[in-house]
Amino acid sequence: MLFRSRELTGYTLGTRDGDIGTVGDFYFDDHTWLVQSIVAHTGSWLSDRLVLIPSSVLHRADQPARRIPVDLTREQVERSAAPPTGPLSERPAHLRAVYAMTGCHIHAADGDLGHVEEFVIDDASWLVRYLVVDTRNWLPGKRVLVAPQWVERVNWSDWKISVALTRDTIEQAPEYAADRPITRDYEAALYRHYDRERYW
Repeated sequence: MLFRSRELTGYTLGTRDGDIGTVGDFYFDDHTWLVQSIVAHTGSWLSDRLVLIPSSVLHRADQPARRIPVDLTREQVERSAAPPTGPLSERPAHLRAVYAMTGCHIHAADGDLGHVEEFVIDDASWLVRYLVVDTRNWLPGKRVLVAPQWVERVNWSDWKISVALTRDTIEQAPEYAADRPITRDYEAALYRHYDRERYW
């Protein structure tokens, strides 16, 4: 299922022997767009310590319960590493935090487009499937989805993501509404519009 990153923030993380906290952020590889780990807020259990939970131990999200099962014990989580801190240049290569990257400028093939409002994550594969682009400075009120595969280059120092799409093409794309689920029919229409090969 596809989830907005903001929607998943706050979900309870439940291990084999008890809950350990809530989702605070996501770290993804900006080459593969795979979510490498979730940042867990452990609350009073570990004195509000932040720990990294690798995506390889995450099960699919339980939307009604707002919970993500974790294939670890509480003791294993307690031994988990803390999220990286300090300047981006000193962090692991290509590892980016969703929260920190929100607000990056999006540049189309023929001009500025808008900024990244949030990310859409697939909980079956823990891949970033889409960037939600807010075009309010150009197309008031319209939001569109752009798949990472359509990103041409990323310049994190300038907070700019360039996509291999024109402004006109994006303007005519199916509009994204955050209050409605992303259906397969919507995705099919999106890929047809951009004339791109589907991922499914």
